[in-house]
Amino acid sequence: MKGGVWMGIEVDEKGMEGRIESGYAEVKRDSLDEGMRVGKEGKKEGKGLWMGLLGNGGEVLAEMIGGKLIGDVLREQRCGEDGLKG
Repeated sequence: MKGGVWMGIEVDEKGMEGRIESGYAEVKRDSLDEGMRVGKEGKKEGKGLWMGLLGNGGEVLAEMIGGKLIGDVLREQRCGEDGLKG
């Protein structure tokens, strides 16, 4: 990660646990405030971090736009093959 912080939003807790078990994400946080705190600490230390944020993407994005966070990159990711099982 070269000192970068990645925060992925996941609505399904079971899916988030699977991402951590597979190594896709390192830690899970339940609120944007907590995720921001952990992310800022990682950035300050120059430590790369892959973080999963449990929540509804639309709601979290609204919080982010409301002034809590302006990220360098925003992208949507979904499974194009199986819309029901992701």
